[in-house]
Amino acid sequence: MGSLASIRDRGSFDTVIYDFLKACVRSKQTIVISGGTGSGKSTILEAMSQEFNDNDRIGVVEDSQELQLSQKNVTYLHSTLWIPGTDKNSVATLSWCVQQINRQRTDKLIIGETRGAEFAADFIIGANSGMEGSLTTIHANNPRAALQKMTQFVSLAQPQATARTINESIASAVDIIIQLGFDKHKKNRLLSIVEVSETLGNTDSAQIATHPLFKFNENTEKWAFEGYLSQTLATKFENHGFDPRTFKAQGALAASVRNNRFSK
Repeated sequence: MGSLASIRDRGSFDTVIYDFLKACVRSKQTIVISGGTGSGKSTILEAMSQEFNDNDRIGVVEDSQELQLSQKNVTYLHSTLWIPGTDKNSVATLSWCVQQINRQRTDKLIIGETRGAEFAADFIIGANSGMEGSLTTIHANNPRAALQKMTQFVSLAQPQATARTINESIASAVDIIIQLGFDKHKKNRLLSIVEVSETLGNTDSAQIATHPLFKFNENTEKWAFEGYLSQTLATKFENHGFDPRTFKAQGALAASVRNNRFSK
């Protein structure tokens, strides 16, 4: 099983991001890992799960077994496909599996890949119902596309819900989106990290607001802290023993202090 440290040592991200990811998991941020095929979504998800508390009860749902967690208190459920000629009610769908996990009083929910209507809706319900710090992956090329895809999935599962209602539920559940991909040399890289805000747009689409945290620069092949930590995120870090100022790389701390985004 690969660790965050081993992924860092391969150059997928640097030490500042390594510390940031550990802080996110340990401060119970619900995280969506976005990327294309072969970008390393499952690898980094499994590595991040190693930072869970040993006392956490973890529920893992996949359509095929890929994840193998090191913690002892883990329950795994795998979906089954419907075979023509068999009773459709006997099929364990991905959605059904997530619903069962939600009933088992788990502390964390891990979904191998969010890719269907009920599947996405059930993850949002679980994350909004006491399972803070849950993890999932989604196939998307950027964080905005990941959010749009989740909105589409939930709208299919809840066709009567308005765009604002759907996006409010997503924004209240998801805290961080990690975007994975490849650099110009086709090497696996963490391309960006954004924080999801609970602020929605005023239009009918009520888009979810995000702001950048880290971004990979292909020219320098380094990562820069681009934005600011919200007061909410900074406070959660502090409450779990992390100093948010340690993530203000490349001189961004001064700008954040000027903007009074957090105080220590």
